[in-house]
Amino acid sequence: MKSLVFEIKHRTKNKFKFLYSHIESSILGLVHRKHFTGVKTFCLFVGYPRSGHTLVASLLNAHPNISIGIEYGLLLYVKLLKCKKHQIYYALVKNSKNYSEKFKNRFL
Repeated sequence: MKSLVFEIKHRTKNKFKFLYSHIESSILGLVHRKHFTGVKTFCLFVGYPRSGHTLVASLLNAHPNISIGIEYGLLLYVKLLKCKKHQIYYALVKNSKNYSEKFKNRFL
């Protein structure tokens, strides 16, 4: 437990937001788990900044059957909190929607 608190304290900028999103995704992921039963493939980009992963993820995210969580930091959630599959999927879909809304029509 001590290492969990240490990791959350040092790796996240906003601890309340981190914990809130974890609780929200665990509850709502469980509620909406039937939507994720048909998921066959999971894709995770691992890289370093300014390597083009965000561009590739944004292009893939434009497809209606693909949802990519852009700049989400998934490994932190998996490592620290041992999240369930439906919880991860819900958090990624929510992140994808938030990212799309944030940058909608920004470059037009």
